[in-house]
Amino acid sequence: GIKNIMEQTRDEIGLSKEIRDLLSLAVRECDRMGGLVRKLQGFYKPSDDARTLVDIHQVLNDIEALARKNLRVKGIEIVNNYSPNLPKVHVVEDQIKQVLLNLFNNAEEAISSATGKITIITEASGPDIKVHVQDTGEGIPEENMNRLFEPFFSTKGHKGTGLGLPVCHGIVKAHGGEIEVASKPGNGAKFTLILPAH
Repeated sequence: GIKNIMEQTRDEIGLSKEIRDLLSLAVRECDRMGGLVRKLQGFYKPSDDARTLVDIHQVLNDIEALARKNLRVKGIEIVNNYSPNLPKVHVVEDQIKQVLLNLFNNAEEAISSATGKITIITEASGPDIKVHVQDTGEGIPEENMNRLFEPFFSTKGHKGTGLGLPVCHGIVKAHGGEIEVASKPGNGAKFTLILPAH
């Protein structure tokens, strides 16, 4: 129903191109979320035949477009430092988008200050690409660092399911990649997604 409403709104006369593009992105996100809801009975693994060559920068741009309004309201700045000529990756796009969206949302939720900042850095590193998502939040207590990828472990109280990072970790491992975490209490956190380049 939400998707139908957005499609009908997108087709209205008089909308600007920016609004139409945002509505088209929202429709695509509805399709992606519908697929995730159908599959998320456990930690499903990506199938090889669904993989395509994906531009990670385009995925990141889509995520930022979805989050832009909320970040503006919260006063959070986004800083991009994209590597030129970053190789594409051979992945299941909606699953990698879910991973990056989760890392992005976690960074946003970690920031309580109205002057917070999320920095996204991409780089080619040997046979891999790396995407760093760094926040200026409160950081992760040392005692929690080794439990971040445990199913049902959450630092968000009743707001969290404790499944976001474990699901992301399973998806990334099935793609032959890794997720690394670096954090010091009071100095924010940096999550690094590592994927084999094409």
